Amino acid sequence: MDKKKLLAMSKLLATPQMKKLAIKDAAETKTPPSHYRGAYRWNENSIGLFLRCRVEDGILMVSLFYPEYLRAGAKEPSYVVYVDRASRQFLTYGTERQKWLTGTVESLSWPAYIRSNSKFILPKKEQGIIKFYLGTEEDGYWGLQSYQQELCMERANTRYAHAVAPWDADMALTPPLPKDWLRWVDKVGIPAQYIFYQYRKGGAKTGYCTYCEKEVPLKQQPYHKKEGRCPCCHRKVQFRAYGRSSTFRTNGRSVYLLQRRPDGFILREFWVYRTYHQNNWGEAEIQCSEVQRTICDSQFQARDYYWYTYKNRDLRWAAETPPFNYGNAYYRYCYGGDGPVYGKTLPSLKNNELRDSNLVQWIYDHNMICNPRGYLHLLSLVPPFERIQKANLPALELDCKNRPETVRGCLKAPFATNLTKALGLDTQRLRRLRKMRGDCVALDWLQYEKAQNTQYPDKVIEWFSLNNIKRSSLDFVMGKMSPIQIYNYVRRQSTESGDSASHVVMIWRDYLSMAASFGMDTDDAIIYRASKLRLRHDQLVLRAKMEDAAKRANDLSAKHPTINKICKSLSKYEHTGDAYAVIAPKCIEEIYADGYALNHCLFRSEVYWDRMEAHETYILFLRRRSAPDVPYYTLEIEPDGTVRQARTEFSRTDDEIEQIKAYLKEWQTAISARLTKADHKRAKKSKVLRAQEFERMRKDNVQIRVGDLAGRRLVDVLMADLMEAA
Repeated sequence: MDKKKLLAMSKLLATPQMKKLAIKDAAETKTPPSHYRGAYRWNENSIGLFLRCRVEDGILMVSLFYPEYLRAGAKEPSYVVYVDRASRQFLTYGTERQKWLTGTVESLSWPAYIRSNSKFILPKKEQGIIKFYLGTEEDGYWGLQSYQQELCMERANTRYAHAVAPWDADMALTPPLPKDWLRWVDKVGIPAQYIFYQYRKGGAKTGYCTYCEKEVPLKQQPYHKKEGRCPCCHRKVQFRAYGRSSTFRTNGRSVYLLQRRPDGFILREFWVYRTYHQNNWGEAEIQCSEVQRTICDSQFQARDYYWYTYKNRDLRWAAETPPFNYGNAYYRYCYGGDGPVYGKTLPSLKNNELRDSNLVQWIYDHNMICNPRGYLHLLSLVPPFERIQKANLPALELDCKNRPETVRGCLKAPFATNLTKALGLDTQRLRRLRKMRGDCVALDWLQYEKAQNTQYPDKVIEWFSLNNIKRSSLDFVMGKMSPIQIYNYVRRQSTESGDSASHVVMIWRDYLSMAASFGMDTDDAIIYRASKLRLRHDQLVLRAKMEDAAKRANDLSAKHPTINKICKSLSKYEHTGDAYAVIAPKCIEEIYADGYALNHCLFRSEVYWDRMEAHETYILFLRRRSAPDVPYYTLEIEPDGTVRQARTEFSRTDDEIEQIKAYLKEWQTAISARLTKADHKRAKKSKVLRAQEFERMRKDNVQIRVGDLAGRRLVDVLMADLMEAA
C-alpha cells in the first residue's frame, strides 16, 4: 500500500453524537477514585472505544477514538487502520506520534481502562461495512481484529513452511531403522537386566530372567535389589521379588546408529530405557526416542538436527539448536554421552563412505561404547585430524582435541588430500614439526618461516611454542626485529624481571603503545629495545597518570565532597613506631598523589571512594619513620583497624612485609583505645559487606590478570592480606 495515498484520503473525524455519548457514558459508569490502574475504576459496561469506517478506492479505513479524548473535545482519531482486501495487507497510522505501525489492533498501546469486555461503539450508518468488506462473521472492532489475526497466522504459516521445507527434504533421505533395532536396544542398548522371583520360605529356587526371557534355576539365594549373575546367560542381573516390586523404569542412556545415505552417512542418537509394570513383569515396555541426527558428507562436514517442539508449534526435526529451557534441558545435561553403537551397519560403512576414515576402527577400539558425535564434529572442524594422528604429531593432535577452532584457523587447505598442503608446509618443515613435537604455535611459526622463504633455528620455534607466543602477538615489533632477536630480547627481559615470557611480550606491547601516544620515536632502537623494559613501562604508566592527576583529583573532590571532611577525622588512626608510621591523609589530593607515586590499582575504581563515603573502609599511608614524606605502602582499613589491603609499588608487597605485619598488629593495639562506639558499629557493618563481597568473588571465580599475582584468585589474595583487629 502507498502510504502517501493513504494519508491523502479524506479523514474520518468524530461526530457530535459520539462526543455526547462519551460524556454520558462517563457520568453513568465512573465510580469513586480507586487504586486500581489510575484515578478511576470503570464498570464492565463502559465504552472502551469508538470506531468510524469507510471504503474508499477499494481500501477500508477504520478510525479509532479514545472516549476520554472525545470528552476533552478532540475530533482526530488516535489510530487509523487501513486494510486492502485485494492484496491482503493492513497498516496502522498512529496520529499522536505520526508513526506507521504494522501490528494488529490488539497490540496497539491502549489505555488501561480498555479491556476485552469493554464496549466498542460503531455508528449505525456505518455498521456492516467492516463485516461485508472483510467477509468476517463479526462486525466492528472484533471483525477487524479477527481478520488481522487471520492474515498474521497465514504469514506465520508461510514463513514456517519456508523454513522447514529444506529440513524435511533432508530428513526424507534418512533410511529406515534396521529390522532388529528394538531387539538390539532391549538386549544391548539397555544393559539393565533382572531376575524376578517369588519369595518363599527357604529361598526361591527359580526366577524369570529378562534377558533369557524364561524361568531359570537359581544357584544362590536371591535377595531383593541385590546383584548377581544369571546361571544361564551369565549376565549381571538385579534380583527383584514379585511381592516387593512396584512399577519402575531403568536409567536412560544414549545409543547410536550409523547408516548410509545417498549424500554421505547419518549418525542417529536415541534415548532409551525400559519400564516394568507391576503384575506384568515379563513384558517390559521399551522406550526408544530419537533425539538428534548428525548428517555428514564425504568431507565430514556435519549438520545437526534436533527433535523438539520447534517454534512452539509441532514436534519435529529442526536444524536450530533447542532453546535452553526446562523442556529442552535434556539436550544439555543428559543426551550426548557415551553409549552402545549398533554394529551391523559398520562393515558396509567402512567399505564405502568411511573407507578413508578411522571412525569405525575407533568405535571398535572403544568396545562399541562411545560417543561418535564428538569424533565427527572434530573431523568437521579439523578435516586432516586423522592424518595428523598417523603423522605422529602428538602435541598438534592434542590441540585438535582441545582447541579445534584454533587449529582450523591454522590450516591452509583443510580439505587437501595431502597433509603438507593442508598444513601449509613442505616435506622438510613437516619433518621438523614432527621432530620438535610441535603444536599449533610451532605450526604457525613454520608457516611464517615458509612464507618469508627463510629458516629459523628449531630451538627458537620450540621456545616460542613452549611459552605460547604466537607470531601474531609480535606483529607490533616484527618489522623492527627478527624472530631470533625477539627470542633473545624476551628471554633476557624475562630473566631480569622474573616475569613469564608471555607477560614480557604483553608489557612490551603496552610500552610501545604508550610511547607512541606520547610522540616518542618507536622506530628508534633505544626506544623499542629498551634495556630495562619493565622500568620504562612503569615510568610511562606513571607519566600518563600524573598528567591527569590534578584534573582527576579535582573531579573526584566535586563528585565525592565528603571525603575531604572524612580525611580530617582520621587522625585518630595515626601512630609512630620504631621503624614505621601510619599517617592519615589530609585530603583527596594526597590520596591521589600517594597512589600515583606507588602506581598501584587501588584508585582505578570508584568502589574505594564509595567505601570511604559510606564509612566502610578508609585509606591510610604506611611510611618508614626515617622518610615519613616518601610514599611506601598504602593501607585500606575498616573502622575498627582491620587491615583489608597493604600494598606498595605496582600492587605488590616487598621483603619487609613480615616486619610490616608485625608493626600493624602493634598499631591495631595502640589505636583500639581511641575508637568510639560509632567506629565499632561501622566496623560491624563493614565486616558483613566484606564477607558478601568475598563470596561474590568466589562464586564468579574472579582472577588477577596481570602482574606478579596473575592467575591467582583475587579473593585468595585479599584473604591473605586481611588482618582482623582483635
